[in-house]
Amino acid sequence: EKEQREREQKEREEKERERERERQLQKEREEKERQLQREKEKEKERERERKLKEEQEAKEKEERESVKATRGLEKKYEEIERSMKQNEEKIKREAWVLNRVEQLKQQGIWDLKPPNKLNDIKRDKTHWDYLLEEMNLVAIDFRQEKKQKFEQLKHICREIRERFRTKKAQEREQALIPHKILVETSKLISDDVLNFWKQIEKLVIRDHQAQIKATKNSALFKHFNFIA
Repeated sequence: EKEQREREQKEREEKERERERERQLQKEREEKERQLQREKEKEKERERERKLKEEQEAKEKEERESVKATRGLEKKYEEIERSMKQNEEKIKREAWVLNRVEQLKQQGIWDLKPPNKLNDIKRDKTHWDYLLEEMNLVAIDFRQEKKQKFEQLKHICREIRERFRTKKAQEREQALIPHKILVETSKLISDDVLNFWKQIEKLVIRDHQAQIKATKNSALFKHFNFIA
């Protein structure tokens, strides 16, 4: 009896210890869940703050863009007003000039006929004339050479650009080669597996048909025997 009582006491103590352990584990789990909830709430608050900051930044950008647009419109209006004022001044000047021309015509001072052109005096070429001609030819040669150099540079730049493009395309193709090989091998394997299962399906159908024929034949044989 004493031994039984001691055993019962030990079992009770062990059960109490297990209960305490379970309680501690539950407490730890609850604390972990609370910490997770707090972290989630903190993350939500951070996301809300970030969204608010983004909205504020977007609003500030819109305000800046609107201010820039209004300033640009103001500048355009100012330019238009200036051009209008300049056009008005030009029109006034032209009108004043036309009125003055009419007044001079009435007085007989204004004459529409242009003055006679003076003929250039013929003279022999000097050293300066020859020098100017040479300078003109040199300028033409320099322009042509400059154009040729620019064309050569354009051609070289285009060739370099095409070379780098082809090089990049080749590198991309080489990088895709192992992927293509894997795709082809996987395709071949899948085809082989599919053919294997198709053959198995044919064998199963054949066996099933043979079983059906055997059952039919046995049923016919029994029927004939019964009739006989």
